[in-house]
Amino acid sequence: MTSPSPRALSSTALVRARLAGMTGLAAACAALTSLYAVAVCTVRGQAWDHRIWWHLHELSPVGARRVAEALGVITPLSCAAALGAIVLLAVAQRRLVPAVVGVVCAAGTFVSAEVLKYTLERPDLGISHYGNSFPSGHTGAVAALAVAAVVALGGGLRAVGAALAAGATLLTGLGVVLAGWHRPSDPVASVLVAVAWAVVGLLVVHEHRARAHR
Repeated sequence: MTSPSPRALSSTALVRARLAGMTGLAAACAALTSLYAVAVCTVRGQAWDHRIWWHLHELSPVGARRVAEALGVITPLSCAAALGAIVLLAVAQRRLVPAVVGVVCAAGTFVSAEVLKYTLERPDLGISHYGNSFPSGHTGAVAALAVAAVVALGGGLRAVGAALAAGATLLTGLGVVLAGWHRPSDPVASVLVAVAWAVVGLLVVHEHRARAHR
C-alpha cells in the first residue's frame, strides 16, 4: 500500500482549511445576526442590554469623563499609525501579500461596523429612547488592528501583535460601555465583525500560499 503523495496531502490540508474557514465565517455571521435579533429586536433583549449598560456605567469606579478622555486616544491618526507599524513589520517578514490583505480586511472591519451602525434599525419597544448604536465604531476601529495583525504578521510577531490588539479591543469595548456611549451588545458585535473579516483574510492568504507552492 502506497502512502499519499505530498500534493494529495497539501490538497487535503487546503480543503480542511477551507472548510474550517467557511465554518468559522458562518459561525461569526450567525452569532452577529442572533445578537442583533435578540439584544436589539426583542423586549427582553433590550431590557437586559440596557440594564447591564446602566449598572456598569453607574457603578464604575472610574468616572465616565476619565474613561472618555482615555478613549480620546483612538483617532484616525493613531489607528493609521498602528496599522502602518503592522504593515512595516509584515514587510520586514517578507509577507507582502498578507500585508495587503491585512490592510483590506482591517478597512473592511471598520467600514462594516460603521455601515451596520447607520443601516440597522433599533425598534422602539419602550425600553430606551436612545437610537441605534449597534455595533460600536470605536471598538471596531481597534478590532480592525487585531485583524490586521492576525492576517498580515507571521510567527511570534502574529501572536504578540494579535494579543496586544485583542487586549486593546477588550479595554475599548469595556470603556465605551463605562463611558455610557454604548450598550454591552455593541462592542460584542464589533468583535464578531472583526472575527468574520479575520477569517476571510486568513482564507485569502492560505489560498495564495497554496497556489504559490503548486
